[in-house]
Amino acid sequence: MFREESRSVPVEEGEVYDVTIQDIARQGDG
Repeated sequence: MFREESRSVPVEEGEVYDVTIQDIARQGDG
């Protein structure tokens, strides 16, 4: 889901957004 949304976001924001997703994913897994 997040990956599809990240594609809609510009590349500049996409890079930062991708990192945020990784942090959220860790919290969700933990």
